This record gives sequence, structure tokens and C-alpha cells, in this order.
Amino acid sequence: RDLIICPLSEELVFRGCIVPPIYYFMTCYSSSSTVVLRSTIICPLFFGTAHVHHAIQKVRAGHDLSIVLLGTIFQFAYTYLFGIYVTYVYIRIGFSTLTPLFLSHCFCNYMGVPNLAILDHASMKPFKIILIILYVIGIILFINGFSTKSYMILPLGTQ
Repeated sequence: RDLIICPLSEELVFRGCIVPPIYYFMTCYSSSSTVVLRSTIICPLFFGTAHVHHAIQKVRAGHDLSIVLLGTIFQFAYTYLFGIYVTYVYIRIGFSTLTPLFLSHCFCNYMGVPNLAILDHASMKPFKIILIILYVIGIILFINGFSTKSYMILPLGTQ
């Protein structure tokens, strides 16, 4: 379910049905230079909010409310960031296909959030600094991928 059905249905709804109308609404009421930015920030809010229901299930199961709240905030944050990424890609490819979004969503669900607890494992102590540096480099390269010069390898789509 988490590897096929959820990514497929979420991409159909949150990208396929929500992004195009908001994007086209923004073209009517925003300057052309801010349409992509505003759409990329607003649309993932729906995606992140849709994952908050997991908190209700955890509270009903008897989990500590403060732990559930912290986990929900963290889950909202990473689903929102992932939503920014796939919304941006969807806009850049001109709303032409959901396939790359679906595949990246499946991959992210499969991989999960990086397990940083492994850094405290005794066998990893010699590599701790190297792994932290590699994580930071990966984050910097990912963010740099959104710069004007680097995304020019993607098709311009409708812009």
C-alpha cells in the first residue's frame, strides 16, 4: 500500500488535480516571475496537511501526546519539503506526466527518512564525521539543483 497505492493516489490528487488549477489561478493574479514560486509553496501545504491524520491514529492507540505532536510536526515538514520538490518538477515539465513524480514518491516511501541514529553505532564512529559531511553536501547539492542555471537541463514546459 505505501509503495504503490498511496504514491499513485497522492500524486493523482495532490499534483494532478491541485497543482494545475492553483498554478493557472496564480498566472491570473500574480506577476509572472512569482507564479512558479508561489505555486510551489502553496500546493504542498495540502499534501503535508493530508498526512496529519496519522496523529489521530497514534493518540487513539495510546501514544504520548507530546511525542505524537513532535512526530506530526516532523512528518508535516518532510512531506511539505517533498511536496515542494515534486510540485516544482511537475511545473517544470509542463504538467505533461505524473510518472517521474510517482516513481520518486515510491522511492522516497521505500527509503524512508535517513536513519541518523546509525551514526551513534559503535562500528560507525570512525565514519561519523564523514557521513555527516556527506549528508550536508547532499543537502547543499539538492538545494543548488533549484538554482536558475542548474535546472535549465529540464524542459521549460509551459513557461
